[in-house]
Amino acid sequence: MAEFADSSGVALPLPGAVLIAGAAAIAAITLLFISSPFGPLSLALVGVIVLAAVWQGWLVSRRDPVQLAFFLMLFELVSECAYIPDNLRPLASYGLTLLFCFPAIPLMWRAWKGPASGFKLYLVYYGWCLITVAYSLAPTYSFARLLRTVLLFSGILLCVVRARQQGEVARLVRNLMLACIVVTLATAAAALVLPHSRTWSDVLEPSGQLVASEYGQEEISRFIGLFGEPNAVGEMVLVTVGLILTYFEFATRTERKVLVATVLLALALTGIADSRSGVLGLMLGGSLYLCWKYRFKGFLVVVSGCAMIVLGLTLAGPNFSIYIWRGDIWTATGRTDVWQYALKQIAHRPITGYGYDTAGAILSNRYFPLWWGPWDEGPHSSLHDGYISSMVGVGIPATIFWIFIMFRPWLTVFRQSEDPWRLKRMLFFLVIPLLFVNMDESMINDCAGPAGLLFAAVWAVAEQYRLVVSRRAATVHRQALQDLPAAATALRLAQSTR
Repeated sequence: MAEFADSSGVALPLPGAVLIAGAAAIAAITLLFISSPFGPLSLALVGVIVLAAVWQGWLVSRRDPVQLAFFLMLFELVSECAYIPDNLRPLASYGLTLLFCFPAIPLMWRAWKGPASGFKLYLVYYGWCLITVAYSLAPTYSFARLLRTVLLFSGILLCVVRARQQGEVARLVRNLMLACIVVTLATAAAALVLPHSRTWSDVLEPSGQLVASEYGQEEISRFIGLFGEPNAVGEMVLVTVGLILTYFEFATRTERKVLVATVLLALALTGIADSRSGVLGLMLGGSLYLCWKYRFKGFLVVVSGCAMIVLGLTLAGPNFSIYIWRGDIWTATGRTDVWQYALKQIAHRPITGYGYDTAGAILSNRYFPLWWGPWDEGPHSSLHDGYISSMVGVGIPATIFWIFIMFRPWLTVFRQSEDPWRLKRMLFFLVIPLLFVNMDESMINDCAGPAGLLFAAVWAVAEQYRLVVSRRAATVHRQALQDLPAAATALRLAQSTR
C-alpha cells in the first residue's frame, strides 16, 4: 500500500491521506460558503460540482435506464429552487431535460409504429397540442413547454419499459422515492441552517392581499424552504409521502423505520408551510384504501378517524378553528372567482382552446377583475385547477380524450383480482391524491413538475400492465379456439364477426 509522510515524519497509508485531504477540502469549502455564500468563487465551485454530478448522473442513467427516474424527479424538484437565478433556470431545465431524455426519442417512434396502446394515443394527444401552438396566445411559450413535455415523456417511457422488462417496478418506485427524500431532507436542513428571512415568506392571497392573522392583524409567515412559494413545499410532501406509502410494502424492516421518520418530517414541513391540499388528498386516498382493503372494518376506522379530527378541532378552541378555516375557504381562498372567469373564456372557444399550456394568459385580459397580485404573470399564472387549465389550453374534447387515456389502465388494474405489480397501492396513495389536488392546483396536466412527472410515470406503469393483461387474454382466447373442434370453432368465429 502506498504511503506518505506528514510534517512530523509519521507515515500514513494512502486511504488516511485521502481522508485527511477530503476533510480539509470539505472544511475549506464550508468556510468559503459561510464567509461568502454568493461570491464568484463560491458560485464557480458550485458550478464545477454540479457539472461533475450531472456528468456522472448521465453516465449512470445510460448504463441503467431505471436510474433515469431518480434524476428526472430530482431535476423537477430542484428546478423549483428559489436560489437558481431566473435567467439560468430555463437553460438548466431545458438543457438537462434534453441531455438526459434525448437518447429515449427512438422509443417514441417505436411506440408510434407499434400496435394500438395508450402510448400511441398519448402521442395523438400531443399532435393536437402541437396544432394549438399555431394559434396560441403565447406560441413560443407553448412550443417550448410542449417540447420539454415530449422529451420528459420519452424519458419516462424509457425507464418504465426497462423496469417492466427487468421485473423491477419496485426499484423504479424506489428511485423516484429516493429523489424526493433527498430534497425533503435538504429542505429540512435549510429550515435549521438558513436564515429565517430566506426560508419563510409572507404570502399573497389570490385577491392580491397579504394574509391577515385573526390574532392581531399580523401577517402570517409560511415556510418556503428552498422553494419560491409554500405550495411547492406541499407538492414535494405530497409526492414524497405518496411514494413512501406505495413503496412501504416492499421495504425492509430497517428501511421502514427510516421511511416512517421521513413521513413525520415531511408532514411537519407541510404543516409549517401551511399547504393543506396535499394532506387532504393523502387522507382521501388513505381512507379509500382502508375501505377497499379491510371493507367494513376499514370503514369504521375512517369514520372513527373523522370523528376524532372533529373532536380535536372542537377541543382546540376558537382560535385554532379560525386559523384552520381562515382565508374564505368556501371560495377556495378566492379561486372560484378565477374559475368563473376561466369558464366564461372556455365558452368562447370550447373546441380549440387558447393554446397549449397558456391558460394563465387569459388573465391578461382587461376584463379580468383581479389584475394585480399573482395574476399578472401572463402564461406563467396559474388557474389553480388543472382540469380547467387543460380545457382553456387545448379545448374540452382534447381534455376528455386525455382523461380517457389516463383512466383506462387504472380501470383494468382495479378489475383484476390479482395485483402482482402492487399497482392498487399506487392508485390509492398516488393517483387519487394527485387527481384530487389537481382540482385545486395545476399539477398533472403534463409531465413537468414533480407531481406531473410522477403521475405520468405511474400511468405508464399501469399502461404497461394493461398491455400485458390484454396480450395474455388474447393468447388465452386463441388457445381456447385451437382446442375447440372444427365445427365449434367455425360457429364461434361466425358469432364474433356479427
